[in-house]
Amino acid sequence: ASSLDLLGNVHESAGALEGADRAFAAALAIRERLLPDSLVVARNLNNAAAVARGRGDLDRAAAAMRRALAIAERLAPGSLFAASALNNLGILALQRGNPALAADLYRRSLALKQDLAPDSLAVAASLSSLANVELAAGDLEQAGVHLEAAHAITRRLAPDSMEASRVL
Repeated sequence: ASSLDLLGNVHESAGALEGADRAFAAALAIRERLLPDSLVVARNLNNAAAVARGRGDLDRAAAAMRRALAIAERLAPGSLFAASALNNLGILALQRGNPALAADLYRRSLALKQDLAPDSLAVAASLSSLANVELAAGDLEQAGVHLEAAHAITRRLAPDSMEASRVL
């Protein structure tokens, strides 16, 4: 299953999403048989969801991410993996035209990241994502607060990084 994951990553990096989809699906089938509802299955579901989203299959991506989140919340509640799954569901909600749900998911993800990795680049990315939803909703004051906080973290931790350019 690990070699299939690596193959999926290679295909995904090369933009060959159909090949990535097949490799991740095969790895998932093996892991579900050997380690049903485990964190390794949740991570595999996360990979499959990313490819499905890239292919425009938002329903399949959302179903995989919801299942990954359910596993994470049961086996590792309050973890960075759960925070990541919430963030990914927020991205999907925004792509599906539901900014209110996206903002809620981003806030939940941000709260976990702030507890587990305060003042980290992960927190800065979540603040930025939340600010983008707030900007779209016209809440300029709150968006400004979140962008300033994201900028301060990024400037302190990685001033010359690509992450800094995204936040700015």
